[in-house]
Amino acid sequence: GHDYNPTAMLPFIKCPTLILHGTKEPFYNGPEKLKKLFPKAKFTIIENGPIHVTRVMPKEFAEAILDFLGERAA
Repeated sequence: GHDYNPTAMLPFIKCPTLILHGTKEPFYNGPEKLKKLFPKAKFTIIENGPIHVTRVMPKEFAEAILDFLGERAA
């Protein structure tokens, strides 16, 4: 069956975390639900980003990661 629910473990993650969403992902319904489960994470929304945003929009993907890492270094 499909009993595994990965979101149940999110509140236990203690390290700095980035969650990226593309607005064209089939499972995208806004970050509100995840924000409630994982309030300390940084959320970055990539407008018009598809599910394979890493390949289709590598510049935007890399910028989001570099921005997150820059915040961690500061």
